[in-house]
Amino acid sequence: MTKQFFLLIPIAVLLSSCFRSGYSDLVVKAPFIKLPQEKLGDSVRTYSVDIDRQNIQDLYALGNSFASLQNKVSLKGFKEDSKSPDVMISMYVGTGYFYDKGMKTSTRMDKEGNPFEVYQRELAYSNLVSYRIYRPDSSLMHEVIVVNRDKRETYQSSSFKTIKECDEWWFKNGNTEVNEIKSSLIKSGFEAINTEINQHFGFLEATSSVDFRIIKDENHRDFKKFYSNNKIVESAFNQLKTSNTEKYRKKIQPAIEFWINKLPEYNESDESFIRYACLFNISMAYYWMDDFDRAKNYAALLIAEETNDVEANRVYDLIERTEKQALKLGLPGTHFQVPESWK
Repeated sequence: MTKQFFLLIPIAVLLSSCFRSGYSDLVVKAPFIKLPQEKLGDSVRTYSVDIDRQNIQDLYALGNSFASLQNKVSLKGFKEDSKSPDVMISMYVGTGYFYDKGMKTSTRMDKEGNPFEVYQRELAYSNLVSYRIYRPDSSLMHEVIVVNRDKRETYQSSSFKTIKECDEWWFKNGNTEVNEIKSSLIKSGFEAINTEINQHFGFLEATSSVDFRIIKDENHRDFKKFYSNNKIVESAFNQLKTSNTEKYRKKIQPAIEFWINKLPEYNESDESFIRYACLFNISMAYYWMDDFDRAKNYAALLIAEETNDVEANRVYDLIERTEKQALKLGLPGTHFQVPESWK
């Protein structure tokens, strides 16, 4: 199955603007939930994690316990329930496939520029990492190969001046080196499963830095009004929660009204950047309350300003992309109660 991830890039990075001459930025923090690619289902609230028993003894032999391996993966936004889960996650993490490439000979130069040869032991190795999700009736729901064993990496030992020295070192230390590689493969394998399964199905809490445009010139007639409005914006975002936008909506409304009321005042060409800033701010304010229709309407006006086409189109695309993914998942936006909290 082809893996596709929906990532909400931090707004301060995505919407960085080169149009800085007339305004600066008020930066606030906005908590949200990253939207996954798919939903497990409206009835799914709990999960269990199990490890494929095919190579469990190999995992144990490297000092791992069943519990420690289980704890490496958790599905964010869902509650773990080992007794009667809504879905069961079965993980397979191999301990590596090794291919001895023998002795490698390389030529190097000493301080005087004279060539000499060194010797190293070389191994190629790969691993297989996968997981499956089952329904309570044991029917397969989802299956992904996270790491394919065809993807090989190369290990090289320290270098030695003679073949004998290299062989003796490898005889004493080879098993330890291989076991360290195996331990690393196990660790990275479970990390890869945890990342992939949460990007695909999880509800990860995140925080984005969000820019709001403010007047830079302290001598401007409206500088103090914009500065005062900043306090409203900061207070509103302090009320924004990943689970809902209710308090944020109420707090941000006076700021939105301020920007809307200011729009007619900045029709002159030398102050068009302030009109652009107001439209930008209104669009962002609505976006973070998951009001995508209003956010897009003002983003469309932002594009029509032709002040900063690149940024304006990015704003519109961001809103449209988030709305599309939320609709696909049947969610109101990026702020909602995750399944673990569903009643």
